[in-house]
Amino acid sequence: MGLRLDTVRRWRGRFAEQDLPGLKDRQRCGRPPVFTPLQVAEVKAPACRLPAESGVPLSRWSCPELAYEATRRGITAFMSASTVRRWLADDALKPWQHRSWIFITDPGFRVKARRVLDLYARAWQAPRSTPTRTSSAPTRRPPRRVDPM
Repeated sequence: MGLRLDTVRRWRGRFAEQDLPGLKDRQRCGRPPVFTPLQVAEVKAPACRLPAESGVPLSRWSCPELAYEATRRGITAFMSASTVRRWLADDALKPWQHRSWIFITDPGFRVKARRVLDLYARAWQAPRSTPTRTSSAPTRRPPRRVDPM
């Protein structure tokens, strides 16, 4: 498991003294968390949607804008953009890299896409006025022999 012998002895001793409660994590030094898991989830939720769906006049979310939105919605009193950036990085969310081409806006997309997809499926029917080729590779002639003089 990759544990050191001292660590195993310590945990075994805790279990012998306190039974199962001895295996729980103990209080650690350092600052306690400021935000609850619910607040973290509420801040990440808008990052999974376009800003326009929330009534925000932006094309893409940025970390400062998400921090401001969390404050505006009353999720937190104050939040830094670096905190939002760290939370989004934990889940590999990058709302500033949203690709608008995923959401199709062209009304003729279905017809255009069908042609391309049919080509991949080899089911496309060429219009009758277009001549069809039976071979896509040009014919090659054998190389000429050169007679020595």
